[in-house]
Amino acid sequence: MLREFSDPELFLSDHLVMHYLELPELKDYNKGKQLEKWLYYLKNEGKTEGDEAMKILLKENPEINKAHDKYVAFTRDEELLDAYEAHMKWQRDYNSGIESARREGEAKGREEGRQEGQYLAQLAMAEKMLKKGYDIETVSEFTGIPVSDLKKI
Repeated sequence: MLREFSDPELFLSDHLVMHYLELPELKDYNKGKQLEKWLYYLKNEGKTEGDEAMKILLKENPEINKAHDKYVAFTRDEELLDAYEAHMKWQRDYNSGIESARREGEAKGREEGRQEGQYLAQLAMAEKMLKKGYDIETVSEFTGIPVSDLKKI
């Protein structure tokens, strides 16, 4: 069940259906299916100038042609393009920062795990040494574990 982000008590819908449509898998479209027409348009808009199928699609579908006109108007507006490019740059910078932080966190976690593993190995060695009768100061000297920690063993 999906809930509103700001108010988890509010359900968005109890009849929600999600569909994932893979545009790379769409090679051509079924002329009788409106969804496939839109998917073909979305996949190919702005990519090919001489695409005959796209010309026919735009001619036969006023809604898709209207979307195409909006796309053309948008791509000719320098101010809108600048705003779009600024947003895309911000998005790339943000994603790069997130990825960098993730890699840094993983490296730090590996280092902490390595240190913890070394410490546990030193504790195991110290425990064996103490069982064999070595005095606590000697064990501390060889393992690097403080005497106060060794007294807890």
